[in-house]
Amino acid sequence: MGRSRIEYEIGQLVFVTIVTRDRRPCLIKYRRLLYSAAHRTIRRLGIEMIEWVVLPDHIHAIVRVSNVPLSDVVRAFKLSMTSRLSPEDRPLWQVGYWDKAIRTDSDLRNRIEYIRWNAVKHGYVSDPSNWLYSSLD
Repeated sequence: MGRSRIEYEIGQLVFVTIVTRDRRPCLIKYRRLLYSAAHRTIRRLGIEMIEWVVLPDHIHAIVRVSNVPLSDVVRAFKLSMTSRLSPEDRPLWQVGYWDKAIRTDSDLRNRIEYIRWNAVKHGYVSDPSNWLYSSLD
């Protein structure tokens, strides 16, 4: 998956994608665990989540980097969620993640639109506001 060892400046906005192992479509089923793990990670590590969407096999998010390296944030989130799963549901995640710095207002707008329309792109709904597993809900 992603190389993702770039360290970003504090305050940098970053588009992040995290994918389940073998694209297993289980994240909606585990959404309560996922939300809980995300909230714990955000609170503990001081991350700001700008926009996000959860699809059955992947997550997209725009985060504002804190003083904690992004790789540590993703690792903490994955561990927080996986540790609460039964052994037969592991491993849950692909190794690594994808990340892309957002450097312009135009790029930010494009990434937000991409996140909002992702469930439509994948055929789950015809209107982004109908997808319940996003920052639009």
